[in-house]
Amino acid sequence: MENLKNYYILYFDVLGYKSLVENGEDEYLIDRIQHIIKTNALLGKNIFKSKLYTYSFSDNFLLAIDDSSFYDLALFIASIELIQLDLFVSGIIVRGGLIKGPLLVKKNFIYGKGLIDAYNIENSIAKYPRIVFDKNLITEIRHIKKELIHYKKTVAKNELSETTYKTLLFAIDCLHFQKDSDGHFFIDYLDGIKAFDGFDIEYNAPEKTVLLAVHSALIEKRLNEFKNNKNIFEKYMWCCEYHNKFCVKHNYVDMMFYHIAH
Repeated sequence: MENLKNYYILYFDVLGYKSLVENGEDEYLIDRIQHIIKTNALLGKNIFKSKLYTYSFSDNFLLAIDDSSFYDLALFIASIELIQLDLFVSGIIVRGGLIKGPLLVKKNFIYGKGLIDAYNIENSIAKYPRIVFDKNLITEIRHIKKELIHYKKTVAKNELSETTYKTLLFAIDCLHFQKDSDGHFFIDYLDGIKAFDGFDIEYNAPEKTVLLAVHSALIEKRLNEFKNNKNIFEKYMWCCEYHNKFCVKHNYVDMMFYHIAH
């Protein structure tokens, strides 16, 4: 049997998939997710040093890239940040797990403990619409960010192509995560809005305030829709609190939620 090797692994699924299927929206949903992944501003540039693998089954999605390059990990996290933001403003809410773990990866086959561990984070820890890091990965990410900043300072700008240099700056700025009240770290996907400033990544995003408005409108709609369903309501209350924290941190206080009925 071939040896397993370490990969950075994202596993996520769609919250509320069952009701979407029952409402006849499943075909749109899957097409939209596949389109967002395929046309992602970073994934579509073919800038990874390693091969990126993508798999999907029903509402379950897995992305994996080998662990040979810290540059690739930075771009991978930045890509995930943009994917989650794109999905949310498209009305598709996901939760997931991001880890480093062993896999055997082939074109139409994937196997290994890494897949199980990523699934367990999504299924048992994530709970809310967030992509949660394995705690062991956080230390590595902090080290990688320092390495990237050092690389930016020491390498002459003219040694890299303009696209590669701008992508490097964008990746550094996208290495964001937050520590939640339960002690788990998650991808700070709204920070992807802030990261667009000054970086030409050919990402046809609307103004930041428009993205925030769409984000808040969807949350408000779902809170009203599920006010009698405690389990789902709690998930969107988490989104509401996350939205407000972002607005406070980046001075968008006029776009906060103020009156939400529990």
